[in-house]
Amino acid sequence: MKAIVVLSLLLVLMGCSGGLNSKDEPISPNATNSTNELKQPIGIETTDVTFNDFIVPSEYQLKRNLSHSDIDATYRLYEFEVGNSLQEIEDWIRSESSRLGGEIMERYTFDTKSEESMDLIVLLPSKVGTRIISTYTPRYMDKKHLVIEETLIKQPRTIDQNYEDHALVIYTPTENGLIKESFKGNYYHQHTDIFSVYFYTQAFFQELIEVNKYNLELKYDMTKDELDYTVGYFDKEGNEMDPYDITDENRDEFTFGIQLKKDFLPRDETQRELILFNWAKTVLIGDKADSRVYEGSEKVNFLSAGKVFKSFTLYELVT
Repeated sequence: MKAIVVLSLLLVLMGCSGGLNSKDEPISPNATNSTNELKQPIGIETTDVTFNDFIVPSEYQLKRNLSHSDIDATYRLYEFEVGNSLQEIEDWIRSESSRLGGEIMERYTFDTKSEESMDLIVLLPSKVGTRIISTYTPRYMDKKHLVIEETLIKQPRTIDQNYEDHALVIYTPTENGLIKESFKGNYYHQHTDIFSVYFYTQAFFQELIEVNKYNLELKYDMTKDELDYTVGYFDKEGNEMDPYDITDENRDEFTFGIQLKKDFLPRDETQRELILFNWAKTVLIGDKADSRVYEGSEKVNFLSAGKVFKSFTLYELVT
């Protein structure tokens, strides 16, 4: 019998609160009773404004520009490496939004005292539907990034400070050993560690197998199958523990990670490592709807029968 393979991810995934089984709902027209909301005027002639109309400071280094569409909306992701202070970035966003006729709202996660996060929503003029941009400011070690997600919702909709989008960048290996980046504009998300890893792992294998046509056999569709892996806390023998039994006193006795029910990874060592590297990268830093600080020491460990056979730090994944 093949040894059980355990992939252990030593990381902290952060986000909104929610029950363990909740998922992000797809974008749909959805009225709200909030008094703090953005709504485009009806019956008033308007023009189309997009993020491309923003005058971006020349020192902002564009790291990625990705697009995605689904039945409800079209999305575009811009990610910049920026050297400016958070206040300078915020001033620029507010100034350009005002110049172009946009309306600004502070998302419920906006923290006026924070020196790291700047979560804003900007409603842009649009002839059809509802166009918004969301801003996030993650920091990877000493490099501050600005993430802009632009969304054109096909049907008009009222936006309030509780509106959530959820940009996910998926990293997959190509046949020549390079990394392909793809993007989902509003992927399922859950702000508990276990279900975050479930969702991002499913996205990784959907892209790898269904889009890239990679020849790998495993069950990963959470809506259809009993999965070929389990996400949770495990002891040194691979037994899954109830997460509510994990305390500060006994946490070091268990490993949080993904336990494979069978070893479905490629036998070729190069391909095996490429999949592990990109899987780890998707799970650890694929979430772009987050203004958290990454110190660089966050680690993804891969284990077999309780023993580490490969590990990646965040520093190794981004350099």
